[in-house]
Amino acid sequence: MSVWNQAHGINGLLSAVMDASPDLILVKDAQCRFIMVNDAMARLYQTTKEEMVGKTDADYISNKEQLELFDRDVRSIIASGKEV
Repeated sequence: MSVWNQAHGINGLLSAVMDASPDLILVKDAQCRFIMVNDAMARLYQTTKEEMVGKTDADYISNKEQLELFDRDVRSIIASGKEV
């Protein structure tokens, strides 16, 4: 096992790869809570990646219709079993 892998592990590698992308990257659970986001996503919501874990879009967006759309889309994706 490499020294880098011992220090950072697979989650560190995944986080580094995600943060290298300018695109918004996020992973949510079935309750639409953030499990993991990249730096670009955290900047959009004007917070940190660490602060977003365990929270939902409702913690950052007040528009009810937009929240319902996000939740419906996430639940649809989870139900389909497909990755997006």
